Amino acid sequence: MKLTNCESKEEKTLREIELQGLSNNELVGLSKTIKEGWYKQDLRDENIVIDALIQITEELGRRCK
Repeated sequence: MKLTNCESKEEKTLREIELQGLSNNELVGLSKTIKEGWYKQDLRDENIVIDALIQITEELGRRCK
């Protein structure tokens, strides 16, 4: 993903994920993991979380066309 300002280990790991290589189910699972990471405060930067979820949504949208 194209994420900036990643500082925590979890955020840096998230930045390295290539969305195009994931199946639809994996993308949905990733979004659930991001949501859980936000609630547990493993992911602390709101901008990173929002950007990641938007990128996942955009990837799923491209596949549905």
